[in-house]
Amino acid sequence: MLAARLSDARFFWEQDLKVPLEEQAKKLDGIVFHEKLGTVADKVGRVAKLARWLAEQGIVKVDAGQAERAARLAKADLVTGMVGEFPELQGVIGGYLAEAQGEPTTGPAAAPVGAVAAPPAAPGLWLRDLEREARALLEAGVPDVWSALTEKFEAQLIHTALDITRGRRIEAAHKLGIGRNTITRKIQELGLDD
Repeated sequence: MLAARLSDARFFWEQDLKVPLEEQAKKLDGIVFHEKLGTVADKVGRVAKLARWLAEQGIVKVDAGQAERAARLAKADLVTGMVGEFPELQGVIGGYLAEAQGEPTTGPAAAPVGAVAAPPAAPGLWLRDLEREARALLEAGVPDVWSALTEKFEAQLIHTALDITRGRRIEAAHKLGIGRNTITRKIQELGLDD
């Protein structure tokens, strides 16, 4: 059994090496990320734009072009044969493929590809943005600002947890410290399951 699995791994590795990650990434527009948010390719485009901006602003100390490229390639392993056969390699095998295909994966000008960690947030940045939004809503006289912002916050937390857990609700609920019934109810209430 082990010999067969290792043989499968070698086969998929060799097949995946033949297809540049850039080509693999083109297949991501065939995977729906979320009905309201589009495909995985749409998400990758948003993340790539953000990665470039973070580098250009000096928030993340990497080359802006390389940061954008890394973001564009970071999810490419989702459509590889290796991840298809060994899902637990998602987010890991991409780094190995990138390195084997000559992508920069280390050094000051390189942004990591593969198991991508979020850059450290600037302290208080999200609180400043929250305050700005709350102030704008309050000054505009929007009714029930508390509920509106609470729903946005809950929706973002749940969406992020589901993204991290690849849509597994029970695991997402556990990471958030809530029950599976609570996350299911919140997903329905917030319209995240449409």
